Amino acid sequence: MTSVIKSPLGDGFEGTYEEHVEYIGLHYIINGETLSEWRNRIWDCLMYFQNKKYYTYGEKNHFCARKALSYLVDGQKLFLKCEMAICYSCNKVVYLGIGHLSVGERSVYNGLKGKFITERFRNISFNGEHWGIYQHWATACTGNK
Repeated sequence: MTSVIKSPLGDGFEGTYEEHVEYIGLHYIINGETLSEWRNRIWDCLMYFQNKKYYTYGEKNHFCARKALSYLVDGQKLFLKCEMAICYSCNKVVYLGIGHLSVGERSVYNGLKGKFITERFRNISFNGEHWGIYQHWATACTGNK
């Protein structure tokens, strides 16, 4: 018999170790798989975890996708968040958009003219995927109306 434990990673998941490993595996989009195929592949299992209220911190209302880098890091695949998530309110795949944009001015030395010139740039933080999901809920989510 397996016991219910808190995740050894400290990420808030409550369930068996086997369930935790399965839950983490759901995040990964397989090479060549479309977002719709990914959603359909994981949906039943994801709803099982959602109904039991098994989720990690920050994923109570949405579930973020991860995609492998096209190259190996130290001989292993590395999966990064790919700015896509499933919204639990409307059950749709949502583009989360950019998480960081820069705005401002900086001085750059122009060697051809022999002087500094001022360039404008942007630098705004949207708190990662949370900004994108909040924007989705406020404007396009059909489950919150």
